[in-house]
Order: sequence, then C-alpha cells, then structure tokens
Amino acid sequence: MFFAYGLMDYLFEKLHELASLVLDIIFYIVNFMLMGTTKLLRMLDLSADLTSHTTLAYLLAIIILAAFTYFTAKLVSKWIYNSIVGLVGLFILRMIGFDLPITLFTIVVVALFGLGGLVALLVLYVAGVFPPF
Repeated sequence: MFFAYGLMDYLFEKLHELASLVLDIIFYIVNFMLMGTTKLLRMLDLSADLTSHTTLAYLLAIIILAAFTYFTAKLVSKWIYNSIVGLVGLFILRMIGFDLPITLFTIVVVALFGLGGLVALLVLYVAGVFPPF
C-alpha cells in the first residue's frame, strides 16, 4: 500500500516537471515571437505594448472565441439539419396519404423540434387531439 502512494507521488512529481517544461517551452516560443514582432514594428516605425502576458491574453481570447464559434456552429447546424429533415418528412407524409394539415402551427412545431415534433404531431393527430389551429 505504501509503495502505491510513493509511486503516485513520484508520478505526480514527474508530471509536474513535464508540465513545467512544456510551459517553459511555450514561454520561450512566445518571447521569441515577441522579439521578432517588436523588431518588425521598429523597422516600420510603429510601436506597440507587446509583453508575454498581453500576447498570451490575446491568444487565449482568440482560442476561446474560436472554440465558442465552433461549438455554436456545430449546434446550429444540427438544429437546422433536424428541422429540414422534419419539414421534408412532413411533406412526404402528406404526399403518401396522411391527411395531417399543413398550417402555420405544424410548420413552426416541425421547424423548431424537427423529427421529434413531427412524431408528436402525428401522435396527436392519430389520437384525435390535434390542435384546431
């Protein structure tokens, strides 16, 4: 039992050293990029307040915005796909003989909830509890 705790402490220590090494490499790369950028700005007679902290803050903000944009686009594309499938399903059911009325209500429900909304409307229609509007 004691050996397992000693091994875990050793692994955590090595993991900490590895994380420290990775961060040192990242800071070295960022400082190298900052030196090149400041030299370029001086050659162009421009000035900017570039420190490693502000640059890392900008990079972190860009990464957060990119991740937010990616996940939002992924969610919206799934929602749009589900809505299109539901609306196509509504019209196919209408063409094959289901007398499900196509009203503003049915289109809005199917567009918002997709295939699940279509199934719910079908269940309500078959049960005879379909909304009158």
